[in-house]
Amino acid sequence: MWSLLAAAPALVLPPMPRSCAAEPTELAAPRASAPRMFAADPTATVLIGPRASACGVSTLEQLSDLPLPRLSVVGTPTDSVVDEDIYAFISLMEEIFERPPDERFTVLWDIREGAFPSLRQLKIGFAWLNEDGRTDQWDARIAGNAVLLRNPLLRIPLKAAIAIARPPTPVHIGNDPDGALDFARAIGPD
Repeated sequence: MWSLLAAAPALVLPPMPRSCAAEPTELAAPRASAPRMFAADPTATVLIGPRASACGVSTLEQLSDLPLPRLSVVGTPTDSVVDEDIYAFISLMEEIFERPPDERFTVLWDIREGAFPSLRQLKIGFAWLNEDGRTDQWDARIAGNAVLLRNPLLRIPLKAAIAIARPPTPVHIGNDPDGALDFARAIGPD
């Protein structure tokens, strides 16, 4: 999926700031003021996280009604994403990549409330992803991506980028969390 972006001019990944890499924020439980981070399943088993940054919360979780674990990346209301948020997410991904290599999962990108990273910040993430065969790892582990957007105008360029990139797994784009859950339910372990 990321081969289109990988073809962009190379970006040298700077060292990860120690504060993000070494000390990600663990939340004991979702804050009442935070958007709905977890599905409507209070029995979800948290595998990694939740990890909070200024722009969102990320959690690898197993919901009882989903066949695969799900990485939930939920934006929180903010005006911008800072580089430290990108490095915090990279740190989480490194921990996920330490799990068994055959463990597949789906991803929920809920950015209805959050800011979107800048192109430069996306390139930081893709530079990390392009190191050490991580792109192949990502493609092998991801069984599907669900993207929740509030702004329908953002769906148009996203759908165009997906059509061009032709990801190896299905992608759901919408604004309804229940639709994203139905999408994840339909994806089996194979």
